[in-house]
Amino acid sequence: MTSLYERFRSGDCKRVWQELNQLGEKGFAPAYFEDVQAVVNETMLRTRYNLDLLYKVLQDNGYQFEHPEEARLLPAYNTDHLLNRLKTAVSPVGHLPLSICEFYKTVGSVDFTWSWELEAYFPFNQLYTDAIVVFKLQDATELVEEQIADWSEENEYRLTVEEETEGLWLAPDHYHKDNVSGGSGYNLALTQTPSIDAAFPVDNEMGYQTTFVEYLRLCFKWAGFPGFAGSGIDLPQFLHKIKKELKNI
Repeated sequence: MTSLYERFRSGDCKRVWQELNQLGEKGFAPAYFEDVQAVVNETMLRTRYNLDLLYKVLQDNGYQFEHPEEARLLPAYNTDHLLNRLKTAVSPVGHLPLSICEFYKTVGSVDFTWSWELEAYFPFNQLYTDAIVVFKLQDATELVEEQIADWSEENEYRLTVEEETEGLWLAPDHYHKDNVSGGSGYNLALTQTPSIDAAFPVDNEMGYQTTFVEYLRLCFKWAGFPGFAGSGIDLPQFLHKIKKELKNI
């Protein structure tokens, strides 16, 4: 029988991830976990490649990052320590999915938001491009540790009636990314039981109904700017060209 990893490597990426999500907690059993881990690792290696390529193309085309020093960061030296802190902090509420743990171990962080404070040519024909952002692990951990006191009885009750909670704040929403007052940020669901992936972003006005990996896939379909999906507006040519070089996840 062909393994999930072999199928993923051969191009059956979307279906493999659908099956991983169907496995749920069962995917952590010894009979499955080696194969599951291999798929998740390969997914994040490809994610790292794609983000590095997009970052270089944006730089080469004069894109003005809001936080140029943090636009694309590799994993921190103390990633394991920070992940342990984060897992401890969210433990009263739920579990971190394997996908975000491996993202932080392999990819690091990304922030492709545009700098609206600079008087530079904006390369897009629309607002709300929803540039991909995943907070640094240090920031995500500290945000949780600051807010954990507020995750009290209301959220604990939610865990008894729903599979997923509001979860972990990983990015601003599409309004704030474009310097417009908006709603809450993009949260990654935390689950009652260990999960391979989870809903992201939860309760968003863009209408995404995705998991974290599906959201990454959508981002790469639109060269890092999923706000173009359904807009009827074409990507800039320099991003349209680079899409062909991105790896499938």
